[in-house]
Amino acid sequence: MMDMTEKTPIQGYVPPSGSKTHLHQPSMLTWEIIRKGLAYILKGKMMVPNSHIPPAAHDIPADFAGVGVATSGDPEVDDYVIARLEELGLRQARLDFSYGDIDHNAARLLEKLLDREYNIILHLVQPFDAAIAMEQAAAQQAWQAFLQQVLDRYGSRVTMVEIGSTVNRKRWAGYTPQGFLKAWEIAHHEVKRRNITLAGPNISDFEPLYNIGMLEIFRQRNQLPDIHTNNLFSERSTEPERFDYRILKYRQAAALKFNLIKKARLLHKITRDYGGA
Repeated sequence: MMDMTEKTPIQGYVPPSGSKTHLHQPSMLTWEIIRKGLAYILKGKMMVPNSHIPPAAHDIPADFAGVGVATSGDPEVDDYVIARLEELGLRQARLDFSYGDIDHNAARLLEKLLDREYNIILHLVQPFDAAIAMEQAAAQQAWQAFLQQVLDRYGSRVTMVEIGSTVNRKRWAGYTPQGFLKAWEIAHHEVKRRNITLAGPNISDFEPLYNIGMLEIFRQRNQLPDIHTNNLFSERSTEPERFDYRILKYRQAAALKFNLIKKARLLHKITRDYGGA
């Protein structure tokens, strides 16, 4: 359902006029990220024996499962969402929150979830046109103002704040390499000075060069997240357990054994190597 309500503007943020596609976006896969990723891989750090098989006696934490939630202009949708969470027995939920969402539909659902003591991952997302302009001072100031406004209101009540949204997909997220690093720098400062758990940077799919490269850059800048996040997709059209044929094609799929379990375990190893959770 489309939300047609007028949203509260962020002070200093003026969406650019014209098409957003005319702006040049350099690749997010910079040589710096490639070098850092390859240095890690060539040291053998991605070699984990039998990583396509779950480890024995592996404990599943009580808060392992959660879902993303959203709502509409109808408050009854909030109640429906909460009823489904109760039906599933879930206490963890992730909510996208962007410019203009304060005092509107997402905020209304968020307040209801927090009042019921749900564990909330608050995912703070910039609009595309704001993300693509993040090398400019005005966009940086607007992002900082948004963070301050949201964190002052909700920061002490949420479980964590996530920054980044499929940042390795420039035409989805909108970022340039330097623009995202500036967005992360500002967010890291605002989140950590309030002693809030920081999650990110939300890499899409299994592309570990990005994970390694960005975490190494963050480490060098003393800006590592507390929790490393990744949108790891399963093979929904067939079965999640199958080996990924897109990695060196069909002939190598059975030899490399890149299934969902192996991808998750390797990402977990990268996370632990950088001191995260």
